[in-house]
Amino acid sequence: MIRLRVERSPLRQLLFGLAGVLLLLAAVDIAWVHAVSSPPETDADGVFTSAGTAEHRVDIIWGSLFMVAGGVVTLVAFGGLVNRRPVAEVTDEELRLRVAGPVRSIAIPWNEIRSIRSGSDGDDGRIPARVLLVDVADPMRYPASLWGAEWRDSILVVDTDSWEVPAEQVALHANLALEAHRRWGVAIGEV
Repeated sequence: MIRLRVERSPLRQLLFGLAGVLLLLAAVDIAWVHAVSSPPETDADGVFTSAGTAEHRVDIIWGSLFMVAGGVVTLVAFGGLVNRRPVAEVTDEELRLRVAGPVRSIAIPWNEIRSIRSGSDGDDGRIPARVLLVDVADPMRYPASLWGAEWRDSILVVDTDSWEVPAEQVALHANLALEAHRRWGVAIGEV
């Protein structure tokens, strides 16, 4: 049974999508419209000069790059809004975290978890990021290269800033499931 399902914040995904739309609009302006950007140099007849031809080529290149980047960002953001996949799930049997790749999760059974807590990470002068800290018995059983997470010895440090549920709440639910597993060894519904 799933006790808690956590997805990415829809507001952040919407803002990410809007940034992609702005990149698309900038691409159109740079390559063709020139409402904000300066147009290539032309002579009195409106024909590109030699410098204008070079400027036009550069504008097409930059416009194409902005178009591709904006299209990818927009598709990923709005795809994430439509197809809501969980980034974390607390179940009676395990903790599932989508950190093995953009669409792949790892499942850590409760009997392999020593402790779970929330915290902050950012001692290098930047704003601290909220993280979920999962101390596991054998980190070698799990992938070393992760997305949005990293290993620090036996502790899996997961960035939770983009999650719709705070790390503290996830840690609370996970600790309740962990304690139930340690106490009874079965799911609460089976007791």
